[in-house]
Amino acid sequence: MFMVKGEYANIKNLLRVRLKTNAKSFKWILILLGLFVFVPFVGTIVGILQSNHVRFYNIGDFSLTIFFGIGLRYFVLMLMYRSTNDKLSVYPQTNNSRFISSLLYNFIEVFALAAFVLATYLIRYIIVWVLTLFMDNVHFALDFDLSFIIVGFFVYVAYSLLIVATIELIGVILRKWTYYAIVGFTAALSWMIANFSTVIENLRLRISFPSNVLAFFIEESSLINFFIKAIVLLVAITAIAVVINRYTVYYKNQGRSLNKGVVLGCIVVAIAVMVVLPYIFFVRPIYMTQTTGTVTEGAIIPVDDFFSGFEEIRIDISHIPNGSNIEVRVENREVVAEVVTGARFFSNTHMNISGAESLRNIQGDTLIISYRPSFFQANGIMLADFADSQLIANLDGNVLFVDYVIENVQVVFLPIWGMARQFDFFNDRNIFRTPIIGISAGGNITPNVWLRVE
Repeated sequence: MFMVKGEYANIKNLLRVRLKTNAKSFKWILILLGLFVFVPFVGTIVGILQSNHVRFYNIGDFSLTIFFGIGLRYFVLMLMYRSTNDKLSVYPQTNNSRFISSLLYNFIEVFALAAFVLATYLIRYIIVWVLTLFMDNVHFALDFDLSFIIVGFFVYVAYSLLIVATIELIGVILRKWTYYAIVGFTAALSWMIANFSTVIENLRLRISFPSNVLAFFIEESSLINFFIKAIVLLVAITAIAVVINRYTVYYKNQGRSLNKGVVLGCIVVAIAVMVVLPYIFFVRPIYMTQTTGTVTEGAIIPVDDFFSGFEEIRIDISHIPNGSNIEVRVENREVVAEVVTGARFFSNTHMNISGAESLRNIQGDTLIISYRPSFFQANGIMLADFADSQLIANLDGNVLFVDYVIENVQVVFLPIWGMARQFDFFNDRNIFRTPIIGISAGGNITPNVWLRVE
């Protein structure tokens, strides 16, 4: 029988002990993570209350940080598996009960960490939402979507459980076939380190299978298919790990250490992988075909088409004799847009005016002012979507006064579940930043104004 009598009780008891003994350390992990989240967030709130210019608050996707932390944490725990079990050796146990209780505890922690991420997101969202009630210039860059919050939670848990299960599988392989596994993992790691950029580029250009080995899962656009695949993968990986662990004899050679031969073998493998194999696989030229095309000259765009979609102000100048000149006066004010601390975009001219020469020796009865708001963007969000901007133009005699008023908006990016962006179900909902990691910003923070007379 795969499970001997009493193992279910052992699993239950060991799981209870693990929960009890790790509760304090896990609580401190959550406290430290909470400080990591909310200390910078206090600075965000202070910035919102004190800022006197356009500002984007790029709060990072904490779920991604925790996801990478999960991988690191359970990799370390995997290396400490034997020492951890030594502390529990006073309790009745078998290979199965030790491993399965450890795996179940890790799975419980994954759910707890995902719930912690969700809780921190909701707390921060509520705080900023309260500010929006009292400050008209505070806006969320991304929409709050309850279905995404709920479904994204389970997508996040699915990815995290698969990471933990994979690490546990690596652990049982290392414990079952220690020397062979070390050599194999050394070769794989050496390959990745020595040829990281080359491997990525060559995989993209000419090797289809390795680059797409997980595409059926990580690029799955259907939520239903994703969860089916996730469950099947999780069950398969876990089952393989449990079976290997079941037939591993622990403590038989517990005191053994890596001998000089194994260390020397790893060094030889690493050198061979990092020096010889890259020459064999990547020095040979990669042949690519190139197609040529013809370039046609674009037709001249009519004026009406050029200004289509632009806002427009028309001023009657029939009382001004043809041949007269109109003077343009603009009050220059500094415009500042801040994306992150230290990354500021500013201009001493708060608008760009073109066509002022058309106001010399005027020939017409109507002064047309066409303008386009600033097209500055941060993380794919346009400033004009939030700034209550307005162009003001006033003709006093032969003097045209032009001013552009823009609100000092505070735009807050508060993303979550960034790894769930692959699904069609969430398309066109404004719930993701353009870059999943980092920031992107640019454009023109000043509006463009065109003057002409008809």
